[in-house]
Amino acid sequence: MPPIDGRPILFSTNTWLAWTINERFYGGRHFVWVSPFFAPEDAPEEYVVPPSSTPCIIFQRFREDIRGKDLDSAAIRTNRMGLRDGAQKRFAEGLIDEKTRDLIWALVDAAERTEFRPRVYAIPRAAVEDELEEPQKRAHPLSAEWVIRNLSRDNFGVVDFHNRV
Repeated sequence: MPPIDGRPILFSTNTWLAWTINERFYGGRHFVWVSPFFAPEDAPEEYVVPPSSTPCIIFQRFREDIRGKDLDSAAIRTNRMGLRDGAQKRFAEGLIDEKTRDLIWALVDAAERTEFRPRVYAIPRAAVEDELEEPQKRAHPLSAEWVIRNLSRDNFGVVDFHNRV
């Protein structure tokens, strides 16, 4: 799969809590959705860049909900559910034990809003080309987005805007 529009970098926005769980409990292996476009204006005209698949917009949603002290943040609620589901899947696959799954669930349930601060991953496409999977369902049929199920920490850089959130 050649880089789209000559773009050698893929982007993903995740939360600090997701990062921490992946690093501490999953051996530095990360489950991520990626896009070659950080923001909608980065995409060529023939691509649709839905907000739910755009790293820049995902980053902004988490940042705004944290800054605004949103106690009913849909982004945070969805991330909590995804982290709980991820722990259950890894338990079902035998990658973690029941005690670890329960610990992750407790961490996710007790996490404060600020623990969902966004982090941007910059991923050299050449390092993960063989790991890119077409998602079962895209945000739009003309979007450019993929899943990487076990992204190694060695294969990406992180931009953490902790002081700016």
